Amino acid sequence: MKEVEKRQVNRDVYSYREKRYPNEKPKRQIKKPILQIGGVFGLILLIWNLYALSTYINTDANTFGIVSTKTLKVHNYLEKGGEAEIEISQTVNSLIDQYNDNSLTILHIEEAQRTLFDLQKSISLDNDRFAVMNRYFEEQFNLAYQLTNILQLQNAPTVNQELLYIIDKQKELSASRTSILIHLLENEKMKYQILGDGTISYEY
Repeated sequence: MKEVEKRQVNRDVYSYREKRYPNEKPKRQIKKPILQIGGVFGLILLIWNLYALSTYINTDANTFGIVSTKTLKVHNYLEKGGEAEIEISQTVNSLIDQYNDNSLTILHIEEAQRTLFDLQKSISLDNDRFAVMNRYFEEQFNLAYQLTNILQLQNAPTVNQELLYIIDKQKELSASRTSILIHLLENEKMKYQILGDGTISYEY
């Protein structure tokens, strides 16, 4: 009798692992599509992270293939400088557009000067290792500051004449960028190639 009761008790015990009673048929497991999609995205993310990591591998380095601190510092410097150049260009173009539309005010000019000042403080231009490139970036800032000062003049013919002078100087400076960058990369012994559109691709 006790044996029968014992079997009855065991039959009524709920299995949390299998999520059913022992006398019930096993339920068919259905995977939710969202989990399957999530798994695919997780795999893609993993592959992308591995690819991104591989771009930091430096086969020339003697530190078990890890990118050298020296070349990474050059890359970070150039990346920061490139971002600054874009922001300088956007700031200057915005001022010129407002001037042409007769909507430029002293507040716009002062705001642009503050932007340039903060931007110049955010990048390091005092490292002798990058002296030539530093002078290039400093000249970019100098021309932008000159432009903000010129736009405050009241004499329209003078403003137009000075603006043309600044724009010509900016073109000359931009034309020298390629040779300056090549000079820096060669000094740092970093491999590079000039692409068909004139841009430079380098390894780090």
